[in-house]
Amino acid sequence: MNGSETTTWWRTDNALLGCIALSKFALHLAFINQYGYFRDELYYLACGRHLDWGYVDFPPVIGLIGAVVQGTVGDSLWAVRMLPIVAGAGLVFVTGLIAREFGGKRFAQGLAALCALVAPVLLANHQFFGVNVFEQFLWVLAVYIFARILRTGQLKLWLVFGVVAGIGLMTKLTFLFFGVSVLFGLLLTPHRKWWLLTPWLWLGGLIAFGIFLPHFLWQIAHDWPTLKLTSAYASGKTYDASLAEAVYMQVMAIHPLSAPVWVAGIWFLFRGREGNRYRAIGWGFLFLAVTFTALHAKFYWLAPAHCAIFAGGACAFEQMVANRGWGWLKAAYPAALVIGGALTAPLALPILPPRQAVAYNALLGGDAGLKHENVTIRGLPQHFADMFGWEELVALIAGVYDSLPEEERAGCVILADNYGNAGAVELFGKDYGLPRAISTHNNYHLWGPGEYSGGVVIAVGIDEQELRALFDEVTLAATFTHPYCMPSENNKPICVCRGLHVDLEKAWAGAGNYI
Repeated sequence: MNGSETTTWWRTDNALLGCIALSKFALHLAFINQYGYFRDELYYLACGRHLDWGYVDFPPVIGLIGAVVQGTVGDSLWAVRMLPIVAGAGLVFVTGLIAREFGGKRFAQGLAALCALVAPVLLANHQFFGVNVFEQFLWVLAVYIFARILRTGQLKLWLVFGVVAGIGLMTKLTFLFFGVSVLFGLLLTPHRKWWLLTPWLWLGGLIAFGIFLPHFLWQIAHDWPTLKLTSAYASGKTYDASLAEAVYMQVMAIHPLSAPVWVAGIWFLFRGREGNRYRAIGWGFLFLAVTFTALHAKFYWLAPAHCAIFAGGACAFEQMVANRGWGWLKAAYPAALVIGGALTAPLALPILPPRQAVAYNALLGGDAGLKHENVTIRGLPQHFADMFGWEELVALIAGVYDSLPEEERAGCVILADNYGNAGAVELFGKDYGLPRAISTHNNYHLWGPGEYSGGVVIAVGIDEQELRALFDEVTLAATFTHPYCMPSENNKPICVCRGLHVDLEKAWAGAGNYI
């Protein structure tokens, strides 16, 4: 390859998108272990040690990925978080490809990818191992395939769409809303003819359902535990935002400086001449926005849907710059996004030391203005606070365990009040020789008490009065405190319980805590 060819390659659209995606990868990599494990990461890793076709909270893909990661590269923060970072970078790249499908040239593709990069909600979701980052990548990939179908009319691509959608459904059940939004968008546009005149859409749907079927059967076999979890959310766990708060949170989630691109994207998909063929995507987005708002869903559920709007808005910006001769905007606006993104990045990523992070987040109300659950926040926002205290908690539990007589340690188990504490004991407890952790929270309840048959229990985070209804003797052995953990995890009692006086099987069956 000669020098001119090398130079030409670096000027391609893919090279630009690759550089932006690589920038996101490097940004996450720089702070990959700044804080500790996130609460949900501990649970997902536990699911990887209990492979099944489903879990109370989500379908099986995250457990499978957790099993593969732990079985190959281990369970360090570097090992666990590398795939999510790659998926997040892939989402940025594919967002640029959607702009290309919409007819956008190099500037539009780069601007769309940059908007996806600086969005605080995506930065926060892509920093740790979890279902959201993989679902969001698959969602954006499915939108890209959908846009390609709309542009080219290659209806056989519905088969590829079906594969991606099926994997998406096996990753997170909110992908169901995306599937309905696609059908809704088709129904409101001339593309509705595909429903009746071609088998490809139906075959794609059949493929998606075939991939999803094992989890569907798992739900039936386990008496629909996810519905029980969903009803608990509907009863008050999710923050009940007003319409004004919901709009505000979406603006903050995508980044205020990206809002003009977002508005232009709505115009592009509904009023723009070039965006007319992609109107089904616009209608689908409106369906999702209205539905999620009406359901008081967590604000980040809508995050991947914004990427298509960014792509449309970037195309509209590119046209405006060309039509009005505002070439200066090609440098000025991306520069403003980079600067604005740098200012908000510490709200989403663990860039600052904890004390400085508390002060920085306090500028926007202490939780960066974003709430998705009815929880008390003091100091660090939830997505940071849930990364603190786990190792210290396990060390304290280990001290209580070591204080037990040797004959009691033999049959002892650790009963945790939630999956975070249980997962922490499973991950860090092996260094202390701790016994198995059990819990009645979510899928830990389905995993059961194991070989425990009534011996000594070290109970973590459970009220003494509740324990006295189960055991003859309950002794407070320690209290866990931490300056930066979630308030709900602070001042947590650690009790030693002896003399179980209830029927274990019956008590366990009725103790499921799905929330």
